[in-house]
Amino acid sequence: MIIHTAIIDDDPVNVEDLKTKLELFCPEVIVVAEFAAFSEAAIQLEGIHFDLLFVKYNSLEYDESDIRSTFTENLFHIIWLIGANAHSFPLPEGLSDASLPVPLDSKKLRLTVTYIIEQLVSKTQSSIVEDQIFVSRNYRLAVSEKRSIIFIQIPDILFFQSDGNYTKIVFLKNNCNTETVLASKNLLHFETRVVSFDFVRIHQSILVNCSKISRIEKNSSEVILIDGTILPIARDRKKDVLLRLLR
Repeated sequence: MIIHTAIIDDDPVNVEDLKTKLELFCPEVIVVAEFAAFSEAAIQLEGIHFDLLFVKYNSLEYDESDIRSTFTENLFHIIWLIGANAHSFPLPEGLSDASLPVPLDSKKLRLTVTYIIEQLVSKTQSSIVEDQIFVSRNYRLAVSEKRSIIFIQIPDILFFQSDGNYTKIVFLKNNCNTETVLASKNLLHFETRVVSFDFVRIHQSILVNCSKISRIEKNSSEVILIDGTILPIARDRKKDVLLRLLR
């Protein structure tokens, strides 16, 4: 399991030490961003997916409620970095995730990250089960945007396409007009939620509704959908896609 993390710490020595030890002892943890101040992170982390935050503990500037109310789009854990000058240790009540004293002990870092991964896996599996129940009953996919939740009928979806940390969802509205939603989840997130429907990967970054494929060009690696959209099909996937469509 790959864990995406961001670091909030104004001490560059601590940050470099953390990054080095993560690379050596926790290779599944990928640092996607680092900030010297929480105020900076609050602006620049918006729209970036992360599973974990390493945060320098500073009870005078922010607490857990400040952090969670700022980043409402992500399901994430916090590892608090406790410096020698911290006013209190252990952490005050309410800071419920994990904590590590700085400088970091490699073994404790590994054990703490392992604990966080176990928690994330458990929550992810639970979320998938809940979503599958919702999908099976309503045939709709719930897509969270910044200010709303959009419900899309799964049979109306033309395709999903990976777009960096986001996924583009293209669907037909009222069986005629094509609409696009940009969701802040990766392609695998949606693939697991439509697994019981007839979708197929035609490319590493594209998941297509089989019922919306109009034709496949023999002399080129392209798929044409019923609305005229042309999508590339990976050469090593072409045979499997054809077998899927002909079964």
